[in-house]
Amino acid sequence: MNLPAFVTEALSLGLDEAPVAATSVGGGCIHEAACVETSSGRVFVKWSEDPAPRMFELEADGLRQLAETRTV
Repeated sequence: MNLPAFVTEALSLGLDEAPVAATSVGGGCIHEAACVETSSGRVFVKWSEDPAPRMFELEADGLRQLAETRTV
């Protein structure tokens, strides 16, 4: 799978290393997602060409809150 340039650039900046390989991951209906290999290990990446403002930040906050309950 070829990642869009803006995803590759964000990964390189955020992880301080470039992706080595990426495999498409299904399950979402409005965004793209991939399992990305780096020299340090694997990361999950989700992106959209035109996301709503703060959408991914709010989703991450909700996932952290779910994890804190230790019920899922």
